Amino acid sequence: DFSCSASQVERLVRGRSFHPLQTSFVSAQTRYRGKPFIILGASPDRRTFGTVPPPGTVTDITNDGVSVACSDGFVVLREFLDADAKSLSIDRLVEYYGITPGSMLD
Repeated sequence: DFSCSASQVERLVRGRSFHPLQTSFVSAQTRYRGKPFIILGASPDRRTFGTVPPPGTVTDITNDGVSVACSDGFVVLREFLDADAKSLSIDRLVEYYGITPGSMLD
């Protein structure tokens, strides 16, 4: 739920990650255009982007992760699994899901 603070989102992801044991039942998940994916790693983004867009908006994609707006700033999502619990690189996440800056995660 990206309407929470960046630190709350980071703690939720950390608290629900049992890596290397994978389970989609308790993992932190989100969706983009109805396609679910699992988030294994996140950290608050200390960079500034000006005005904070609506929570869930992708603001930046780098080799370090996907920056997403939260209620009070931004969080960088860093490690991912697809719905079948297969590892997704950032490049593969962007390619398969079509996520770009400005995309809105559910």
